[in-house]
Amino acid sequence: MLYSKILSVFVLILAVSTVEASPLNKIPEKFLGKFKLEKSENFDAYLKSKGLPWVLRKIICAAPVTYVFKQGNEEGTYTDVIISYTTTTYPNWKIDGTFEGEGMDGTTHRITFSMPDENTLTEHHDEYQIESADNQELYHWTREGDYLVQTMSNKGITAKRWHKLVQEKN
Repeated sequence: MLYSKILSVFVLILAVSTVEASPLNKIPEKFLGKFKLEKSENFDAYLKSKGLPWVLRKIICAAPVTYVFKQGNEEGTYTDVIISYTTTTYPNWKIDGTFEGEGMDGTTHRITFSMPDENTLTEHHDEYQIESADNQELYHWTREGDYLVQTMSNKGITAKRWHKLVQEKN
């Protein structure tokens, strides 16, 4: 009886320590680096499904975009830098931690990055300042060879954008 209690406590401690050391609490190295947009698939249709006017869609589709995912300044944090016509930086965020940052639309978003598995990074934007049933964005990031692939869907329309690795992590 005593041995089974000791064994149960040991298994519980082992389980808890395994959860804390899980790779899902940090971003795998393959997601870190500088990635430049190279091609898109179905992106204009996706933006149209979001209700964006034709002229704005054309400007967004033509915009050069570079993403930089890197370690943050503090232990267990990351920084995402988006370089386009302007530069947007989301500094020192943690996996599953929600923070406020400016979205590409100029409004304040509540943003959460998560790692549902070791091959997928998700980025959720709650555009809470916009009164609309369509104020949520969810991006899935995966790696395919030298590419960081961004997948997004809205109203049955799925778009993909391939960002080529141009610089390994710093």
